[in-house]
Amino acid sequence: MMPPRRAAWTMLPTSLVALLSACGGSVDVTTPPSTIPYLVYTHDASKLLPDTGSISIAPTGTPATISPRGSLTIAADGRASWGAGLNGGVTAYHHPQAKHLPYAAMLCMSGLGGKDNRKAIHILVAAVAEVVSTAAALAEQRFDSSFDDCADDTASESLRFDSAGNLLRRTTRQPGGPGVTTAYTATEVDRMLGRDGLTEIGITTRLQAFRLSVDGAPRYVLVEQRSSAAQAAASYLILWKQ
Repeated sequence: MMPPRRAAWTMLPTSLVALLSACGGSVDVTTPPSTIPYLVYTHDASKLLPDTGSISIAPTGTPATISPRGSLTIAADGRASWGAGLNGGVTAYHHPQAKHLPYAAMLCMSGLGGKDNRKAIHILVAAVAEVVSTAAALAEQRFDSSFDDCADDTASESLRFDSAGNLLRRTTRQPGGPGVTTAYTATEVDRMLGRDGLTEIGITTRLQAFRLSVDGAPRYVLVEQRSSAAQAAASYLILWKQ
C-alpha cells in the first residue's frame, strides 16, 4: 500500500531541489499564501460596491492583520478578539482555505455612534464566495441570525424568502412582542440587490447575497446597508447568516 501523500506547503531544502532539477526531475515548491483575500463593504459607501481587503494567516493566539484596518486573534478555544483600533467584531462560518479564519466578519469601532459605542464600519466576505444577484436565487431561504453594530439582533429581526423570491421581513421591538412584518416583491428585492438599492421614505436599502459551502452544505450570508441621504451618520450595516 502506498503511504498517504503529505500535506501541501512542505518546504524542501534548496540542495534537494537543485539535485532533482539536475537529474531532469521536478518538484512542487508552491509557497503557502500569507494572506486570505476578502471583499470589503463599508457602512457609508454611496453604493454597495466592495473594495478589496485581506486577513493575514497567523498562528493561534497571534494577532492577524486585517486590511483595511484592525487585527483578529483566534484563541485555542476558537474565540475571537479584536485589536489595532477595533473595539468589537463578529465572525460567521469558517473559511474553507483557512479554517481558523472567518468566511464573513463584521468590524466595529468606537467614537462613531452605534450601539454601546460600537459602530459597524466594515463587513468582510471571503473572495471565494459565490455572488447571488437575483431574488429568484434566494427562493426558500431563511435568515434567522443578524448582527447590527456587532450586537446580536437575532431576537429582533428575521428574513424569509418564498418560492418566488418575495421577501417577508419580521421586526420585533420587544422580546415576545407581536412584531411587524413588511412584505417586498421579488422585483423590489432585485432592486435591493442592484447598485442603487430600494429607496422608501428617504431610506435606501441595499443587499448583497453570497452562497458558500460550509462542511459540504450550502449556506448563505447577506450584507445589508441602510442609508439616509439626509443624514449620512444614520447609515449602517447588518450581517445576516442562516
